[in-house]
Amino acid sequence: MSKTFDDGIVNIYDSVEVSNPGDMPEQERHIYGTYYFGYPEYGVSMNQRFAAEHYDHHLDAVIDIDLDRGLHSGMICNIDETNYRVMHVQHRKDQEGLWFTRLSLEANDHDPD
Repeated sequence: MSKTFDDGIVNIYDSVEVSNPGDMPEQERHIYGTYYFGYPEYGVSMNQRFAAEHYDHHLDAVIDIDLDRGLHSGMICNIDETNYRVMHVQHRKDQEGLWFTRLSLEANDHDPD
């Protein structure tokens, strides 16, 4: 059975350098793309949560979208008015051999400590 992306819509943003040469660096958030997404059948496992906490991160969600090899960690996702930071990007195959992209997300409301 192939993956379905019917759990919602995610907007993904990337930071773009907008300063003039010689000026202080300044970045703006620009939309990278809009995707339909699906949650994996198993959700976020305890092993994934403990591994993230080992690196002082919180794993709050994992989503699957259509394959996009241009995505990278550090991008910002918006799902239902909640902003997440992309912590990890994986390109995987489903049971039928079709490629998809799995994003591990951290909510931006955690303390930086």
